[in-house]
Amino acid sequence: MRTASDASSMSGMKDEWVAAWAFVGIMIAIKIVLGVIIFIYMPLRETASLYTVVHLSAVFGLIPLLALTGGGIVFWWKVVRLRMQRRRLLESEWQVDPDVSPHSSAT
Repeated sequence: MRTASDASSMSGMKDEWVAAWAFVGIMIAIKIVLGVIIFIYMPLRETASLYTVVHLSAVFGLIPLLALTGGGIVFWWKVVRLRMQRRRLLESEWQVDPDVSPHSSAT
């Protein structure tokens, strides 16, 4: 059964994905617009080949490499955060309040 906090976290994840894809879309649009501007002012075969090599290598080389390494880094960061949270929860569960006597009633 889903709770309100689950629904809000799902909405937050959706917002993050929308923002990420919006950023990617903007970057692609900028590359296309700059490519058109470059070809208008320098309509040469060398310009086309240089533009293609530079931008396709960025799209098919650097971006997947960053995605792969970034995914691993994010995974381990999440693992460390979860372990810290688990440690805090265990400590808070077993922490005893020294002001309360063991014979007092908790009603």
